[in-house]
Amino acid sequence: MFGGFNGSSRLGDTWTWDGSTGNWTYQDTATRPPGVTGPMLFTDPLNGHVDMFGGFDGRLYQNTTWQWTGTDWVDVHPPESATARAAAIAELDRATHTVVMFSGLANLNAYDTWTWDGRTWTRQAPQQQPPARFFSSSAYEPALRSVLIFGGGSGYGDLHDTWIWTGTDWERIHPGPPPTQRESQGMAFDQATHRIVLFGGQVGRSVVNDTWTL
Repeated sequence: MFGGFNGSSRLGDTWTWDGSTGNWTYQDTATRPPGVTGPMLFTDPLNGHVDMFGGFDGRLYQNTTWQWTGTDWVDVHPPESATARAAAIAELDRATHTVVMFSGLANLNAYDTWTWDGRTWTRQAPQQQPPARFFSSSAYEPALRSVLIFGGGSGYGDLHDTWIWTGTDWERIHPGPPPTQRESQGMAFDQATHRIVLFGGQVGRSVVNDTWTL
Protein backbone atom coordinates (compact mmCIF):
# COMPACT_ATOMS: atom_id res chain seq x y z
CA MET A 1 0.00 0.00 0.00
CA PHE A 2 1.33 3.42 -0.92
CA GLY A 3 0.34 7.04 -0.32
CA GLY A 4 -3.08 8.59 0.22
CA PHE A 5 -4.41 11.58 2.14
CA ASN A 6 -4.57 11.99 5.91
CA GLY A 7 -6.83 15.04 6.00
CA SER A 8 -4.07 17.63 5.71
CA SER A 9 -1.30 16.28 3.48
CA ARG A 10 -0.52 13.71 0.80
CA LEU A 11 1.39 10.70 2.05
CA GLY A 12 4.39 8.93 0.57
CA ASP A 13 4.73 6.00 2.96
CA THR A 14 4.79 2.32 2.02
CA TRP A 15 3.19 -0.52 3.99
CA THR A 16 2.91 -4.25 3.36
CA TRP A 17 0.24 -6.67 4.60
CA ASP A 18 1.02 -10.24 5.70
CA GLY A 19 -2.19 -12.24 5.51
CA SER A 20 -0.68 -15.15 7.45
CA THR A 21 -0.07 -13.00 10.53
CA GLY A 22 -2.71 -10.32 9.99
CA ASN A 23 -0.15 -7.53 10.36
CA TRP A 24 0.68 -4.33 8.49
CA THR A 25 4.41 -3.45 8.39
CA TYR A 26 5.85 -0.03 7.61
CA GLN A 27 8.62 -0.22 4.99
CA ASP A 28 11.43 2.29 5.52
CA THR A 29 12.52 2.39 1.86
CA ALA A 30 15.73 3.94 0.52
CA THR A 31 13.81 5.36 -2.45
CA ARG A 32 10.59 7.21 -1.79
CA PRO A 33 8.20 8.18 -4.59
CA PRO A 34 6.48 11.57 -4.16
CA GLY A 35 3.48 11.58 -1.84
CA VAL A 36 0.31 11.33 -3.93
CA THR A 37 -3.38 10.57 -3.79
CA GLY A 38 -5.06 8.23 -6.25
CA PRO A 39 -2.04 6.27 -7.55
CA MET A 40 -2.79 3.05 -9.41
CA LEU A 41 -1.17 -0.11 -7.99
CA PHE A 42 -1.33 -3.38 -9.92
CA THR A 43 0.49 -6.68 -10.45
CA ASP A 44 3.33 -6.66 -12.96
CA PRO A 45 2.52 -9.16 -15.75
CA LEU A 46 6.16 -10.26 -16.13
CA ASN A 47 7.49 -10.83 -12.63
CA GLY A 48 4.53 -10.63 -10.24
CA HIS A 49 5.83 -7.62 -8.31
CA VAL A 50 3.62 -4.62 -7.57
CA ASP A 51 3.85 -1.72 -10.02
CA MET A 52 2.53 1.80 -9.47
CA PHE A 53 1.57 4.52 -11.92
CA GLY A 54 0.59 8.15 -11.56
CA GLY A 55 -1.21 9.91 -8.74
CA PHE A 56 -1.79 13.56 -7.79
CA ASP A 57 0.77 15.43 -5.66
CA GLY A 58 -1.50 18.38 -4.87
CA ARG A 59 -0.24 20.39 -7.82
CA LEU A 60 0.42 18.06 -10.74
CA TYR A 61 -0.78 14.69 -11.98
CA GLN A 62 2.10 12.21 -12.33
CA ASN A 63 3.04 9.81 -15.16
CA THR A 64 5.89 7.92 -13.49
CA THR A 65 5.90 4.10 -13.45
CA TRP A 66 7.43 2.55 -10.32
CA GLN A 67 8.09 -1.07 -9.36
CA TRP A 68 8.21 -2.52 -5.85
CA THR A 69 11.14 -4.96 -5.57
CA GLY A 70 10.02 -6.38 -2.24
CA THR A 71 12.22 -3.98 -0.29
CA ASP A 72 12.37 -0.74 -2.32
CA TRP A 73 10.85 1.28 -5.19
CA VAL A 74 12.55 1.54 -8.62
CA ASP A 75 11.68 4.16 -11.26
CA VAL A 76 11.09 2.00 -14.35
CA HIS A 77 11.49 4.63 -17.14
CA PRO A 78 9.54 2.75 -19.83
CA PRO A 79 10.17 3.77 -23.48
CA GLU A 80 6.53 4.85 -23.81
CA SER A 81 4.41 6.22 -20.96
CA ALA A 82 0.71 6.67 -20.50
CA THR A 83 -0.38 10.27 -19.93
CA ALA A 84 -0.43 11.62 -16.38
CA ARG A 85 -3.48 10.81 -14.24
CA ALA A 86 -4.84 9.62 -10.91
CA ALA A 87 -7.88 7.62 -9.76
CA ALA A 88 -8.04 5.51 -12.92
CA ILE A 89 -8.79 1.79 -12.99
CA ALA A 90 -5.71 -0.39 -13.55
CA GLU A 91 -6.06 -4.15 -13.39
CA LEU A 92 -4.03 -7.19 -14.47
CA ASP A 93 -5.76 -8.99 -17.35
CA ARG A 94 -4.66 -12.56 -16.72
CA ALA A 95 -6.01 -13.68 -20.11
CA THR A 96 -3.68 -11.39 -22.10
CA HIS A 97 -0.92 -10.97 -19.48
CA THR A 98 -1.19 -7.20 -19.67
CA VAL A 99 -2.52 -4.51 -17.34
CA VAL A 100 -5.41 -2.42 -18.66
CA MET A 101 -5.76 1.18 -17.45
CA PHE A 102 -8.78 3.36 -18.25
CA SER A 103 -9.80 6.99 -17.74
CA GLY A 104 -9.21 8.73 -14.37
CA LEU A 105 -8.55 12.33 -13.34
CA ALA A 106 -6.02 14.52 -15.17
CA ASN A 107 -5.20 18.05 -16.29
CA LEU A 108 -5.50 16.84 -19.88
CA ASN A 109 -8.15 14.48 -21.24
CA ALA A 110 -7.74 11.03 -19.66
CA TYR A 111 -10.61 9.45 -21.59
CA ASP A 112 -8.50 6.68 -23.08
CA THR A 113 -7.38 3.07 -22.65
CA TRP A 114 -3.77 1.97 -22.13
CA THR A 115 -2.13 -1.41 -21.59
CA TRP A 116 1.11 -2.23 -19.75
CA ASP A 117 3.06 -5.37 -20.66
CA GLY A 118 5.74 -5.01 -17.98
CA ARG A 119 8.08 -3.16 -20.34
CA THR A 120 6.12 -0.31 -21.93
CA TRP A 121 2.72 1.39 -22.12
CA THR A 122 0.64 1.13 -25.31
CA ARG A 123 -2.37 3.28 -26.12
CA GLN A 124 -5.26 1.17 -27.37
CA ALA A 125 -7.89 2.06 -29.97
CA PRO A 126 -11.08 0.22 -28.92
CA GLN A 127 -14.20 0.64 -31.06
CA GLN A 128 -16.19 1.67 -27.99
CA GLN A 129 -15.34 2.82 -24.48
CA PRO A 130 -17.25 3.23 -21.23
CA PRO A 131 -18.13 6.80 -20.27
CA ALA A 132 -15.20 8.63 -18.70
CA ARG A 133 -14.93 8.00 -14.96
CA PHE A 134 -12.76 8.32 -11.86
CA PHE A 135 -12.62 6.47 -8.53
CA SER A 136 -14.17 3.47 -10.26
CA SER A 137 -13.42 -0.15 -9.28
CA SER A 138 -12.09 -3.15 -11.17
CA ALA A 139 -11.34 -6.85 -10.81
CA TYR A 140 -10.34 -9.72 -13.08
CA GLU A 141 -13.27 -12.10 -13.67
CA PRO A 142 -11.93 -15.61 -14.51
CA ALA A 143 -15.22 -16.98 -15.85
CA LEU A 144 -15.39 -14.17 -18.40
CA ARG A 145 -11.60 -14.09 -18.86
CA SER A 146 -11.91 -10.32 -18.69
CA VAL A 147 -11.21 -7.30 -16.52
CA LEU A 148 -14.52 -6.01 -15.19
CA ILE A 149 -15.18 -2.43 -14.07
CA PHE A 150 -18.12 -1.00 -12.16
CA GLY A 151 -19.38 2.49 -11.41
CA GLY A 152 -17.34 5.53 -10.49
CA GLY A 153 -17.74 9.29 -10.63
CA SER A 154 -18.24 11.11 -13.91
CA GLY A 155 -18.53 14.80 -13.07
CA TYR A 156 -22.19 14.53 -14.01
CA GLY A 157 -23.21 12.17 -11.23
CA ASP A 158 -22.11 8.74 -10.11
CA LEU A 159 -22.41 5.67 -12.34
CA HIS A 160 -23.53 2.07 -11.80
CA ASP A 161 -22.78 0.47 -15.16
CA THR A 162 -20.69 -2.68 -15.68
CA TRP A 163 -18.16 -3.15 -18.50
CA ILE A 164 -15.60 -5.80 -19.44
CA TRP A 165 -12.33 -5.46 -21.34
CA THR A 166 -12.13 -8.20 -23.99
CA GLY A 167 -8.42 -7.68 -24.64
CA THR A 168 -9.07 -5.40 -27.62
CA ASP A 169 -12.38 -3.68 -26.90
CA TRP A 170 -14.83 -2.67 -24.16
CA GLU A 171 -18.22 -4.38 -23.92
CA ARG A 172 -21.06 -3.39 -21.63
CA ILE A 173 -22.77 -6.22 -19.76
CA HIS A 174 -25.96 -6.08 -17.75
CA PRO A 175 -25.82 -8.25 -14.60
CA GLY A 176 -28.63 -7.29 -12.33
CA PRO A 177 -29.82 -5.81 -10.26
CA PRO A 178 -26.67 -3.65 -9.93
CA PRO A 179 -25.61 -1.77 -6.81
CA THR A 180 -26.71 1.84 -6.61
CA GLN A 181 -24.65 4.57 -8.29
CA ARG A 182 -21.40 5.20 -6.40
CA GLU A 183 -17.70 6.04 -6.52
CA SER A 184 -14.62 5.17 -4.43
CA GLN A 185 -15.90 1.67 -3.64
CA GLY A 186 -13.57 -1.27 -3.00
CA MET A 187 -13.80 -4.32 -5.27
CA ALA A 188 -11.80 -7.54 -5.64
CA PHE A 189 -12.20 -11.15 -6.78
CA ASP A 190 -12.56 -13.64 -3.92
CA GLN A 191 -10.69 -16.82 -4.93
CA ALA A 192 -12.33 -18.84 -2.16
CA THR A 193 -15.93 -18.20 -3.29
CA HIS A 194 -15.29 -17.40 -6.97
CA ARG A 195 -17.22 -14.16 -6.61
CA ILE A 196 -16.40 -10.51 -7.06
CA VAL A 197 -16.96 -8.66 -3.78
CA LEU A 198 -17.79 -4.93 -3.69
CA PHE A 199 -17.89 -2.87 -0.52
CA GLY A 200 -18.86 0.68 0.38
CA GLY A 201 -18.14 3.86 -1.50
CA GLN A 202 -19.71 7.28 -1.72
CA VAL A 203 -23.32 7.61 -2.88
CA GLY A 204 -24.08 11.28 -3.46
CA ARG A 205 -22.90 13.00 -0.29
CA SER A 206 -23.18 9.89 1.87
CA VAL A 207 -20.59 7.22 2.61
CA VAL A 208 -22.11 3.72 2.62
CA ASN A 209 -21.09 0.34 4.07
CA ASP A 210 -23.11 -2.14 2.00
CA THR A 211 -21.62 -5.33 0.50
CA TRP A 212 -22.44 -6.83 -2.93
CA THR A 213 -21.25 -9.95 -4.74
CA LEU A 214 -21.25 -10.84 -8.43
